[in-house]
Amino acid sequence: MLSSSFCEEFEILEQVGSGAFSKVYKTRERATQQMFAAKVITAVEERSADEVEIAGFVDHTNLLRTVRVFSESDTVVLVSELLQQGEVFELVRMGRGVAECDARNLVQQLLQGIAYMHCEGIAHCDIKLENLMLDQGTLKIIDFGFSRTVGSQRCLRSACGSPNYMAPEILLSSRSTQAGALPSRHTGYGKEVDVWAAGVVMYVLLFGQYPFHHERRSERHRRIVRAEYSIPADGTLSALGQTVLSKLLDPNPQTRPAAKDLLQLEWFATSSNLESKCLAARGQAASEGGLENAATSRTLAEQ
Repeated sequence: MLSSSFCEEFEILEQVGSGAFSKVYKTRERATQQMFAAKVITAVEERSADEVEIAGFVDHTNLLRTVRVFSESDTVVLVSELLQQGEVFELVRMGRGVAECDARNLVQQLLQGIAYMHCEGIAHCDIKLENLMLDQGTLKIIDFGFSRTVGSQRCLRSACGSPNYMAPEILLSSRSTQAGALPSRHTGYGKEVDVWAAGVVMYVLLFGQYPFHHERRSERHRRIVRAEYSIPADGTLSALGQTVLSKLLDPNPQTRPAAKDLLQLEWFATSSNLESKCLAARGQAASEGGLENAATSRTLAEQ
């Protein structure tokens, strides 16, 4: 049941998304007529409580901005800015990625958001294309449902995230467990998993496919643990870009660079405002792509 204070201040217009324990609505503030998004979380548990706390705390250009939080009984409503252009996923065509300059701009913004979270002691733990949105060319990281503070044992000792984006340390840590919890003797893992996931995002943006895809899960896991990937025969990537990709997809979390350090690499020095304008235009076109984009998303998601 929605809180009475929320209903007094906001009017729900239409549902625009849903998850296991939440639904997202387009909503309008009654006093100002301004449009927002409202994520309604039901059956609030410990994980959801962390999401509410983190979503209300973070404040960065490349993270979804939560403006109000309403709570009543077992329901929480997160009111956030309404993003107009849709998922970054929609930019990727079947078997074909975006131009390297566009991928560079998006990865740079992604790492800026990750660097901010890590500086604040937060690990997102579910970086993937579906959790990246565009708003006038600006990338926004959304969905803090798996996010934890770095010092939390729940974050560092539980298998979470999406299979194609999982870092080697998650797979190695959870291999001997049945329910997904890590063995008690294991030291766990931390925010480095976000950097690995950014590498998977970069690869999919460039080549329109997952770097470690295989029909057999065991083989996919083997490839991930060994960071065994290659540039597609019909794909191209500059030497500087290949350096960034190899550092992002370093299978050793101890030597995998931090997001803030990766941003200093030469590949990002050529990013420009012009690229942001191009992304804004392409994002708008992608959001109007309808069924073609929906089919593309389904195909990639099933890989």
